[in-house]
Amino acid sequence: MKEKLKKRISGKLFFNFFVVALSVGMITYFCCAPNGGLIDILLIRRSQISLWWLSGAVFFQLFNMVIDAFVTKEFISQKYPHYSFIEAVKVVMIGTFFSHTTPGASGGQPMQIYYLSKRSVDVGFASSAFIQKFLVYQICGTLYGIFAIIVKYDVFRTLLNDGNFKFYILFLVVGFGLQFLTTACVLLVSFNTTLTHKIMNAIIRFIDRFRIFRRFHGKAETINEQLDIFHDSNVALYKNPLLVAKSYFCIIIQLGCILIIPYFVYRSLGLSSASPLDIICAQSFVNLSSSTVPLPGAAGAAELGFSAFFNQYFGGTLITAILLWRLITYYGTIAITAPFSYLSKDREKEIKNIERS
Repeated sequence: MKEKLKKRISGKLFFNFFVVALSVGMITYFCCAPNGGLIDILLIRRSQISLWWLSGAVFFQLFNMVIDAFVTKEFISQKYPHYSFIEAVKVVMIGTFFSHTTPGASGGQPMQIYYLSKRSVDVGFASSAFIQKFLVYQICGTLYGIFAIIVKYDVFRTLLNDGNFKFYILFLVVGFGLQFLTTACVLLVSFNTTLTHKIMNAIIRFIDRFRIFRRFHGKAETINEQLDIFHDSNVALYKNPLLVAKSYFCIIIQLGCILIIPYFVYRSLGLSSASPLDIICAQSFVNLSSSTVPLPGAAGAAELGFSAFFNQYFGGTLITAILLWRLITYYGTIAITAPFSYLSKDREKEIKNIERS
């Protein structure tokens, strides 16, 4: 047992080390690259960087998180009318930090739900709220992807015929397909009560039979009760058309904030030939293609996708653009949200206690 635990810890440590080394290596490269690196720009052409435009990129990244907090508050307030915006901000900060630091952004929502449970928010209701929020986000993201392909179909068709882009186009198509499939699965699980119970009971029997998790025996009834709360909450949420309309509107704006950030980076480097629509569509392609890589922050894939779809716009300043974009949307966001991770320290203690027992 101890040997297995050591192997598991060693694997986890190795993975974390790999991700950190990859991130540090890329930052170092983007800073020190001789032609177009950040140091090169700052020392030789620093007057070309507009802090005014760059501050706009920072503003939209922060505004994206503000909208996220507002939508979170709206969903939670359906059952808890006095739920405050400040608490919603904390939930968003926790979710953002763990989404950015876990493979495939898998740790964000579980930690948010855990935090809410400690604030006396029902787990089934919180799960329903976040899954419905995720569903709206997926649908809006898919719509942005379809919009980008339609508007930039000539560019997309050219890329399809370019042998150098076949690798990225493959990831783009797979990313779009996964997003569509995920949306369909979430819709099915959210509203088909019978099917969800059958799937969950099959999973419970499998786990219970092979003793995959300790202290799991006898939890089936509790899990099914939470599933009932989850489905009841889904029905209640969609009985409020104002909430549905408001959430779609806000998340479309939120995604727009995320997609427009590279435009402000673009303008901050003294470039102006591309339109905001060009940049939004290119960033939509980047998001879709990098979403298939299950590394924290899609490390490596995001940078490669950006270089592929934005090279025609940034030219010799591409390396600097990648670094500025990632500093604002990923590394800087981790730095801002990291202090809120202490709110999950009780969860870490519980995990350690379970492992010791």
